[in-house]
Amino acid sequence: MRKNHIIGGVIVFSAGLFSLYYYSPYVVEWFKGAVQPILIVIGLLAAGAAILGNKSFRRLNFVVAAVFLLLGLYGLYDEYYAVKDWLYGLFPPLLIVAGVISVVIGIKKLT
Repeated sequence: MRKNHIIGGVIVFSAGLFSLYYYSPYVVEWFKGAVQPILIVIGLLAAGAAILGNKSFRRLNFVVAAVFLLLGLYGLYDEYYAVKDWLYGLFPPLLIVAGVISVVIGIKKLT
């Protein structure tokens, strides 16, 4: 089990590095495509704060939620391919991190 953990971690880490090299334009576009989902999440959080939060800031939270949701949704429409590339660029770093975590856990179990 310990050896399998280390071998699997090295394979996932290597797949992540290869994907990072192979899809490097997507990784660069990751920053451009990440803005829209982040804006949508912030807008949803502001809407939740407006509905469930303090009543004195309700109007401000609704305005912030509307602005961020409109910007995020328009960004999804306008930068659809950038968001799609963001998703492609997200997976290689996630594979690298998962591989490193797997190797570290495997080494810790050896000792």
